[in-house]
Amino acid sequence: MTRRKFFTEFALNMMANLRVLIQQEHLDDEEINKAFAENPCHIYAIARRPRIILDPDSVAISATTLKGELRVQTGFGFESFPFTISHSFGTADISFSCPFPHTAFTMSAPDGRSILAKTAVLPAYVSEVKIPQQYLDLEVLYIGQSYGVEGARTAPVRLKSHSTLQGIYSEALQRSPDKEIWLLLMSFHPPIMLTTFDGISKTYGTSMDEDDAHIEQVLSGGVTEQQQINFTEAALIKYFQPPYNSIYKDHFPNPAHQTYSQCYDLEINAVSVELQTDDLGFQLWSEAVSPQWVHLPKFPLYSREDRLSIFELPTRTRPPQTT
Repeated sequence: MTRRKFFTEFALNMMANLRVLIQQEHLDDEEINKAFAENPCHIYAIARRPRIILDPDSVAISATTLKGELRVQTGFGFESFPFTISHSFGTADISFSCPFPHTAFTMSAPDGRSILAKTAVLPAYVSEVKIPQQYLDLEVLYIGQSYGVEGARTAPVRLKSHSTLQGIYSEALQRSPDKEIWLLLMSFHPPIMLTTFDGISKTYGTSMDEDDAHIEQVLSGGVTEQQQINFTEAALIKYFQPPYNSIYKDHFPNPAHQTYSQCYDLEINAVSVELQTDDLGFQLWSEAVSPQWVHLPKFPLYSREDRLSIFELPTRTRPPQTT
């Protein structure tokens, strides 16, 4: 019967804190880079969803509202969705511009006040814009990391000269011109150490003295930030199975991988990653994973034959009944 190795078992959970959705042309945005100054973005996803445009001919502006029609491209056709949003300019004397390909527009008042908006983000942040959720959700195509020397290199820097990103853009234009490519940039909290104490099984693969030594080893050893980023990237690749990734899709976790070997050196039981996007208005999905607001992949680092996972509750063995 499979049992726990230690009375006290540990798992590392990586939780995404700062998540920003942008497109390639905004990688140099000052506000984006300022946001990641204190929380470097080392993990990113390249994703796609249907192109959403604004029909300029449908626009009507009053002193308080902008009315128009958003169009979602599906193949060679479009689905149309009327909308009304409020503005605070207090006048209908507004300059409006929505140049081709009609994915962004600007509104400018006579006093110089202006608004620049991407049409694709309106449904996520303006309740009056009603577009079916499946057109807002993002298909994950690639997961990558950008950890440089001592963590100096971040995703916006990495993506400026990323050959895979350029390849996806090129192929997308040929194979799916109705889709837009988006970049989800993510930074993660320091790992949360999950700990369980098994008082049910009563039998373990080690003694209590060995358990005490294991606790001291884990709490004093730690896993470097580089290795944290490595197993986070690997876990997300294994989970989403993105079509443009190859490494880790079929071979994670693996004790032979040196990139997260410290987890095995400390005999960490499992790793997990927590990623939620409900506050951003879209779900993530792939061919391997259905659309969800919260993704929480969990990976035992050892086979079930060798060691019971921390995420699997032990069961008490009942003595046989006597009559």
